Amino acid sequence: MIFEPPTLQIPRSRSDDTAFILHPSGFSLPPSNFCLLRVTFRPPARNGVMAQSRVMKSSSGTLSGPTVRERFDRDGWALVQRFITPREFEALRRASDDLARKGAHLTADAEIDGARYQVQTASGRRGETAIAPGALRKITFASSGSVEVALLRNDRRVLKLVESVGVTSPRWIVDQINLKAPRVGTGFPWHQDTAFVAWQQRDAIAKFGGANLVIALDRADDVNGGFEVLSGTHVNGAVDFDYDTSDTNAGVFDESRRTLIPLDPGDAVVFHPHLAHGSGPNLSPLPRRLVALWFIGAPAITPRRPPRDPVTG
Repeated sequence: MIFEPPTLQIPRSRSDDTAFILHPSGFSLPPSNFCLLRVTFRPPARNGVMAQSRVMKSSSGTLSGPTVRERFDRDGWALVQRFITPREFEALRRASDDLARKGAHLTADAEIDGARYQVQTASGRRGETAIAPGALRKITFASSGSVEVALLRNDRRVLKLVESVGVTSPRWIVDQINLKAPRVGTGFPWHQDTAFVAWQQRDAIAKFGGANLVIALDRADDVNGGFEVLSGTHVNGAVDFDYDTSDTNAGVFDESRRTLIPLDPGDAVVFHPHLAHGSGPNLSPLPRRLVALWFIGAPAITPRRPPRDPVTG
C-alpha cells in the first residue's frame, strides 16, 4: 500500500517591506558578474513553522558588488546560481532515485553499501518507524553508493569555491542527499552543522576554516520547504542547542536576519559551518532534493622544489 496523506493548503501573504542586496552569478570564482536581488520581508506563512523569513527574489540588472568571499565573511553564506549544469543535476537526480530504490523496503534507519539511510518518520526524529516502507528523509555518505555524488565531492569547481571563501587545503568530511519527500517531508530546525562533527574537525575549522555547500536538484522555495539561513549567526561561533526535529529551536539563535533563499536546480549556497540554518516541512506535492557537502581546512601544502641540476662544464 502506498502512503498518500491528504493535500494541505499553504497560506500565502503579501510582502510588507523590501530591501536590495547583491549576489554573485555565473561560474567564475571570484565572480565577475553580479545580479541585483530583492529581499522581501514576509509575515508568517506556514502555520508558524519557520515563518517570518526574508525571501530573496531575482530581478534584472548587472553591476559591481560584493564578492562571494565578502558575502561569506559578512553574512555567513553566498548564493552561486547555475553552479552545475542541467546535465549534471539531471544525473544527480537519477543517482538520488537509484539510491532511494535501494532503500525502498526500509521501515527503520539502516546502512546500505556504506550509505546511511534515515527513514522519514511522522515527527522527523531518528529511531522511530517510517511512515511507510521506503519513505526516506536523507541519505548520509551517499558517495559510498553513488559514483555521481563521489565525483561531485571531488569536483574542482566545488573545491575552488570552498577555497575562495578562505578554507585552506579543503578536505571533504560529509555528504548527504536531503530528500524531503512531497507532502510528508518534515522540516529541519535551526541548527549549526558543527554540532554534528568531532572535536578534531571543529578544531580544524577554527584553525584552517570550513565551508558547507548545498546544491539544489529541484526548485526549492517557500512552497516546498526551501533552504533558510539566519544571516550573521556564524560570527558568534558554536552555540549549544537541542536538535529535536519536532521543534524549530525558536529563540536559540538571533533570527533578526532570517532569509529564505529560493533555489533553482543547479544553484548552490556556500555557508559557514557555524551559520544557523534550517527549513520548513514540504507540504506540497513537489519534490525538494538537495545535495549537501561539508569541508574542513587543513595545513597548507607547500610544493617541494625539484633538486637543481648540477653545474657541468
